[in-house]
Amino acid sequence: MLRYRYTCIVGTIYALLVYLLYSSFKSIKATRFFFADSIPGSIAQKIENAVVLNGWPNEKELVKFRARAWLKYRPQIIFTKVFAQDHFGFSPALIGHSPYTLIEDGEGFYTYYKNSSYFAHTFGAKGIRSGIKQDIKLGPVYGKFIGRNKYCINRLVTSPSDLQSDLLVGKQYELINLKMLWEASTPEKKQLIFDIFGLSKLELEKLSNYKIIVLTQPFVELNDITEEELMAIYKNAIKSYDERNVIIKPHPSEDVSRYKKYFPNAYLMPSHIPMQLAIFAGLKVEIAITIFSTAVSLLPNDTHIVWLGGQCHPKLERYGMNQCPYLSK
Repeated sequence: MLRYRYTCIVGTIYALLVYLLYSSFKSIKATRFFFADSIPGSIAQKIENAVVLNGWPNEKELVKFRARAWLKYRPQIIFTKVFAQDHFGFSPALIGHSPYTLIEDGEGFYTYYKNSSYFAHTFGAKGIRSGIKQDIKLGPVYGKFIGRNKYCINRLVTSPSDLQSDLLVGKQYELINLKMLWEASTPEKKQLIFDIFGLSKLELEKLSNYKIIVLTQPFVELNDITEEELMAIYKNAIKSYDERNVIIKPHPSEDVSRYKKYFPNAYLMPSHIPMQLAIFAGLKVEIAITIFSTAVSLLPNDTHIVWLGGQCHPKLERYGMNQCPYLSK
């Protein structure tokens, strides 16, 4: 009898959370996990079935890894149901010719990420490779990311607004609601998720002492804007409030040290804790400030949302997103 029935290939804590919420407790225990090294070690070490790999190897390293993956990892994967973020360097070698379900890179991924210069560089046409030689060297999925290949048989999507994206129209997808998946989870599964991400009662008690939260986004890492420009946006957004009443929730892919430097009196929420999970666990604030993080959609209806939108800086205008889609809040 095979030990693993599922394979999860991810490189972000958001994608990991999506997989954990989507899967049953028994399915999680029967999963072989492959993590990019962008997953914090504090999380990876809590999952006994996890392998941590270099998320962005160069092409020479990828060729070597494909051979190693074929001998060492593919035998563990080939008869499993595969869930994956397919754009990480090691993903194509692990996926091979297996049918797989694509896990989105973030909420609203299909709508606004493709407007990013980082997105264009990583997923754009110039980076797409094809041909038998490339398939043999790097895997048939390489260069055909975001499910743009015949092996992607399903896509997990959390934002209804994404459904009009040309990346989804005419494709097989499954619209899921993370909050409903959380509420339907067993106590055993909820505790497992809390333990994996390190969200304790003590942390929740600390968070309950603050009235304002700033949900940041990785525009510096996406090469959209400079650190100084992004910090100026957030500084201006909270200038009317006492910084000591503010929580800064960095995006997991950001360099959190910048927030310690620019906001020394604010509480820096651990970046490895998914905001979605904190909200599911009962986090409540009076005011939530964001450029356009869709995580605010999960906050209680009486939360006042300060939605800055792409109009907050000329370099972000191409994103649009100037009107908050959660006006009922």
